[in-house]
Amino acid sequence: MVAKVQVSQFIGKSAAIAKNAVHQANVDGNANLTKAEALKLPVALRDNFANYQKAHGGTVKAEDFIKTYGAYVAAVAKRADTNGDGVLSATEQKKLPRDLSDEVGALSGLTIVDTPRELLSHDQRLDVIYNRALPDGSTLGDLVRTLDQQLADGNIMSGVVTAISGKLPNGKVTPAELEALARSLLADTLQETEGEKPRNLKASSGSATAALQQGAEFIAIGNAFDTTNPDNLKGVLNGSDDGGEHMVGLKEATKALGKDLKAAVATASVPDGNGFPGNNKIGLALFLNEKSGEVVGFYGREGHT
Repeated sequence: MVAKVQVSQFIGKSAAIAKNAVHQANVDGNANLTKAEALKLPVALRDNFANYQKAHGGTVKAEDFIKTYGAYVAAVAKRADTNGDGVLSATEQKKLPRDLSDEVGALSGLTIVDTPRELLSHDQRLDVIYNRALPDGSTLGDLVRTLDQQLADGNIMSGVVTAISGKLPNGKVTPAELEALARSLLADTLQETEGEKPRNLKASSGSATAALQQGAEFIAIGNAFDTTNPDNLKGVLNGSDDGGEHMVGLKEATKALGKDLKAAVATASVPDGNGFPGNNKIGLALFLNEKSGEVVGFYGREGHT
């Protein structure tokens, strides 16, 4: 319970947070939100999901839940504002049903950028993963497609995506939004290439230089390179011209993306699929040119080979 809450702010933030939370929890990107996926929702939303499922029975459509929840919050908040001043006082907040009273505390101090909007839809993210977003003839797109193919040719798992590219409708994004996109792309890539879901999925933003180094490490572990050997990482970063063929490096692709790049790195793990105990590491380093909206990412999964 907080001293005062603007009704319009409560309604708007609740709707935005619910939409983003549901899209983040719905990791497979299909129409339904399962009970297992609902456990990824913020605690304040889980009782709303349970109540919705009880009221509507069985399968929960993600978009239907978002729409119904938003309408529910709006109706209840306006009804609780008994004096009609547009503010929920501490006394009026007590009129909220139990499954919304926790939202008031959860929303206090939050802003919309704390719960990133979805920068790309699921289908748009698949276009990024499979390098369909930038058309043939695009200098950056062609370069990243070449890099992806060369890395795949050197990996026994030749169908694995390693370098991705695309474009955002608006390049002006917050670090939190870019982190959310990196998490989504990592989860989508794993799902598409191996049909698995990530564990311990998290992301952080930082310098492009640091993210590039991490990207090289992700690619290296995906190709079973010894990451403690600096020469292996240099080869991934710088490429080569061995054998008369130019091998594209990660630096070349990010340089073609532009200068002053924003970056975010997502990491996760999956169970080892070869009968060994423990988890394998997964990672994706994502880079954004805010002016063009173009993005480039590098994905690696330990245990591919």
